[in-house]
Amino acid sequence: MPSEVEVIDLDGKIKCRRARVLHVGTRRSALAFLAAHDREADRRAIVGAIVTCGDDRTVAGGDYSRITAGDNCRVTTRHYSQVVAGDHAVVTGSDCCQLMAGSHSRIVAGGHSQVTADYDCEAIAGDYSQVVVGNRSEAVAGDFGQAVAGHDSRAVVGDYGTAIAGERGTAFAGDCGTAIAGLDGRAAAGCGGLIMIQTAARVKAARVGRRIKANTLYRVGHNGNWELA
Repeated sequence: MPSEVEVIDLDGKIKCRRARVLHVGTRRSALAFLAAHDREADRRAIVGAIVTCGDDRTVAGGDYSRITAGDNCRVTTRHYSQVVAGDHAVVTGSDCCQLMAGSHSRIVAGGHSQVTADYDCEAIAGDYSQVVVGNRSEAVAGDFGQAVAGHDSRAVVGDYGTAIAGERGTAFAGDCGTAIAGLDGRAAAGCGGLIMIQTAARVKAARVGRRIKANTLYRVGHNGNWELA
């Protein structure tokens, strides 16, 4: 192995006059070898790595990485990563990520991301994202995003977005957005937006205007008319 005197550090990469071959294999096996033998692997990302870890672990993934983590894990990812995390996990992802997390998880993702969460979760995604969360959950999406939440949930999106909440849920949408709530639910939309609530007989819809105020929660009363929630 080259001595430290011979090695030139290139800010994360190195070059040297001579070295010993320690592994020969595929790209995936080489990355796994680096993760298994690098003493700094738990503190820095290996770009392109596919990481699998046990419960109660903290994982950091580089660009284009795939990460699978056990229960109660904390996962940090970068651009274009794919993450699968266990129950009670805390996941932070960057732009254009696809993220899945277990029950009771907390997810934060960058722009253009897709997020799927399980029961009783909270999910926050960046601009142009799509967010899906489990029952009794709360979802937040950035501008032009779509947020879908399960039963008894809340869904909040940015301008021009679409918010869909399960039965007896609450849906919020930004200006010119669409808010859809389930049976006996509540919905609010910004100026020029549309609110839709499912009733036992039909789906009742109204455009924000004179009768329906912007950014105000409404529900359908027993008489079938719009009421302030």
